[in-house]
Amino acid sequence: MGTFWTLFAESYIMQGVLGVVFAGAIVYLSLTGRVVPDYLVNFTALILGFYFGSKVGGAVAAGRGPREE
Repeated sequence: MGTFWTLFAESYIMQGVLGVVFAGAIVYLSLTGRVVPDYLVNFTALILGFYFGSKVGGAVAAGRGPREE
């Protein structure tokens, strides 16, 4: 359980939850035939971009990034 709180403190869990919630809202609105607001799409792109960007940044910092040959 300590790992969960560590990841939550580093906001990885929160970023993932927000990404899933916003993406789910877009999918729900699309499937029900409603108009998806532009700001919702922008927020989702921002959150997912930050989430995956922090994952890549952490991997590069840990030495697991792309290898140059």
